[in-house]
Amino acid sequence: MSNSQRNLINEVITPEAMSTIMDALNTVEANLPPIVITDEERSSFNAISVDNKIFVDEVINELQNNPNLNLDGFFNPAFIVNDRDLFEQAETIESRMENVLNLVRDIKRMVGHESYGSGTGTYGMIAVMARNGMLGAQESYERLKARFAGQGGNGRPEGEPTP
Repeated sequence: MSNSQRNLINEVITPEAMSTIMDALNTVEANLPPIVITDEERSSFNAISVDNKIFVDEVINELQNNPNLNLDGFFNPAFIVNDRDLFEQAETIESRMENVLNLVRDIKRMVGHESYGSGTGTYGMIAVMARNGMLGAQESYERLKARFAGQGGNGRPEGEPTP
């Protein structure tokens, strides 16, 4: 008997592919600078806007091209360049990871929707089978109806009468 619902995705990630994915994520994490910031730091550190990024680029340009500027006693120009460059690298990584994360979230949403829809559809059929006295259906119905307990309904899909 075929599934009566539209099934947009019907596959699982193989154990080998899952291992490859997890290894790739471990590699990404291992290759990032190891930093730890507190929640307070996370909320107090300034984010950099496009305008602020342009400003930093201009500061670097001035430090590199104006021989009269010597701020070595105050700022290390190489540190400013490194921070800017790491910001750009992190921005590139973040953008790519956001695309991957959105794909993972879309997959979760799709298969979550499909599995729950199929689950509630199956539950409705089991309720009908229980109501009609089919062997073993009442036990399954009793176990599954716990999911809907305390939700203000009767523990059955909408419109489903008491067995």
